Amino acid sequence: EPWLMSGARPSSVGGSSMRPQLQRWRGLALVVAAAASCVGGAPPATVVPVRITKEGWDQQVKGKSVFIWFYNPTCVHCTEMADAWRQLTKDYQHHKHILIAECDCTTYGRSLCEERKIWAFPTLMYGDPYDLQEYTASRDIRSLTAFVSRNLGPECTPAALHHCDEDFKEAIRRLQAWPKSSLKAVIADMEEKEAVARKAHQAVLDQLSKMNAEARQEAKNGRNPQQEHRQRVLKYQEHFDTSKRRLDGILAENEDRGLWLMKKVLAHRKHERDEL
Repeated sequence: EPWLMSGARPSSVGGSSMRPQLQRWRGLALVVAAAASCVGGAPPATVVPVRITKEGWDQQVKGKSVFIWFYNPTCVHCTEMADAWRQLTKDYQHHKHILIAECDCTTYGRSLCEERKIWAFPTLMYGDPYDLQEYTASRDIRSLTAFVSRNLGPECTPAALHHCDEDFKEAIRRLQAWPKSSLKAVIADMEEKEAVARKAHQAVLDQLSKMNAEARQEAKNGRNPQQEHRQRVLKYQEHFDTSKRRLDGILAENEDRGLWLMKKVLAHRKHERDEL
């Protein structure tokens, strides 16, 4: 009503005609009071950062998939993303399966950063606590939240077999029963095959790029007819396709043999060895 906006008192508040207006006014007052408490009245909930350390690692990460911010307080980029990280920490602070943590590499977290060979800041690592991967995407809160929601959560690992189906449980148990030296040897052999294939494919790419540039220059100078240039391009494509099929075949073979799972199990077994 107009008097609600102007602050003037109504001529009468006793009649039944004013009751609907008073009820609306009380409702409006409650809404305004609630908004005031959110904006400036009550202080926001305190964000308690999870400060992860080398000494407390096993207990802090137990049963979780993690997202960890390794930082140096003097780093400009670290300061710029601090608010976003604290908001992310607040959003997931009570999550059962996800841990959002941070590590100051100049104080309490120095030994952990040295162990993980963290020299650049900020460095963000995520996933299985014993097989961490580096996060390299945007650091704004929207990107971080989207990444966590899509990539973190209950994960099948040697330390969390209850998240695995029966086939994966059996595969992990078989790998855990292997001698570590044998497991390391098999992984090294498979990785070597991948490395050789990648190197050979890159050599083909480099050679084809060089030959194609030369052919283009010859065509531009009139020393290489268009038809001949097209034939050479097709020949280069055949070389590329053959090399790519060879590389893809090796990658697919290693995936079928479970290289990624072998590496995950070995990462956990290295940790177990350190505990003995």
